[in-house]
Amino acid sequence: NVNLINNAKWCYEMIKNVDPWVECIISTEIEMTASVEYSDIALAANTWMESIAPEITGSCSNPFLQIWKGGVAPIYDTRDDIQIMAQAAKRFGEALVADGADAKVARQTYDYWKFALEGRPEVYIDRLLDGSTTLHGYRYADVMAGKYGEPGAALMLFHTYPRNAFSEQIAES
Repeated sequence: NVNLINNAKWCYEMIKNVDPWVECIISTEIEMTASVEYSDIALAANTWMESIAPEITGSCSNPFLQIWKGGVAPIYDTRDDIQIMAQAAKRFGEALVADGADAKVARQTYDYWKFALEGRPEVYIDRLLDGSTTLHGYRYADVMAGKYGEPGAALMLFHTYPRNAFSEQIAES
């Protein structure tokens, strides 16, 4: 869900000099954007309000982590971003095997997206939390249960509160 064309200062360069050399451009968006307009294939994604899988966000300018799921059922035939990527990878793997590639390729693409395809995308959020310096030690289930405050919210483990951006780099270097 990144509108590359509208957000790029170099969009003319992309449209006229880069995109013609790209064999296939696929976009996932929630609305008709310039990126979709210049794509070969457009895949409709759920809005944040319609998300079935949990979404996670944070910012370098405030100390809060937020995790949520949508509140309404998708209105159209749309999917969550993670489902779009997982299902596309699975189909690409199957297509490669049908074209003569080793069956190991299909298995690897399935394994890479295993938890999303099984309907357990929160596993990836736990991995993200574990690999983060400011969220290490948090668990998806605990954040959603409200163990750290409001359900779905937690204070990130920055050195300062209120957030003083780059304080570690200034004070500790």
